[in-house]
Amino acid sequence: MKVEWIKVPGRPVSAQATFKKNHIELIKACGRQRFQAPWSIPLSAQIFYVLHRLSGNTPDLDNLDKLVLDALKSVAYFDDSQIRSRKSERIYCGERVASSANIMPPGSELQKTAELRREECTFIGITDALI
Repeated sequence: MKVEWIKVPGRPVSAQATFKKNHIELIKACGRQRFQAPWSIPLSAQIFYVLHRLSGNTPDLDNLDKLVLDALKSVAYFDDSQIRSRKSERIYCGERVASSANIMPPGSELQKTAELRREECTFIGITDALI
């Protein structure tokens, strides 16, 4: 099983946001650090959004996913039609990380980032396995 993890710093941004262009470029830049060339095989994506809990200001997961998956087109894969399964989760800073994910970022990086550093970011796992 091949797995590559991308960590995108900063608050996750929705596809509905008016200021999304810079975040798309950031996702692409972070993706290019992990992928020399796009994979051409069927893939799965596991996405963790680490957020501060702000009342009334939590983007929908489907809109967060859309921005991430579109941004990684031609970076991690040729087309998002290669994604045969995906799972995404919202994790809040300072809270215990509890997940049913099949794949997790290496070395407890997700847990350290969310619970200890309380740093907003996005972890994106791309794998050739079905999740």
